[in-house]
Amino acid sequence: MVNPVVDKNKCIGCGTCVAIAPSTFEIGADGKAQVKTQVGDDPATINNAVSSCPVQAISLGEDQPAASADPSTGEATDQVNS
Repeated sequence: MVNPVVDKNKCIGCGTCVAIAPSTFEIGADGKAQVKTQVGDDPATINNAVSSCPVQAISLGEDQPAASADPSTGEATDQVNS
């Protein structure tokens, strides 16, 4: 299972991910992409959306969300691991 994570600091809100994987991503009230549901689209479609992001604001975690991601939303948090 893939776990997409959107880095809101990098996201420019272009909507490419939403156009490719609309069941996984949406544009939030802040005008930036966010994860709608972790398993909304098939893994190949999610991977395509991730690789199509023009500013590389989406990353994938395998089997578990990244340590700096909110597990309920898949969004990056403000925490920085050192």
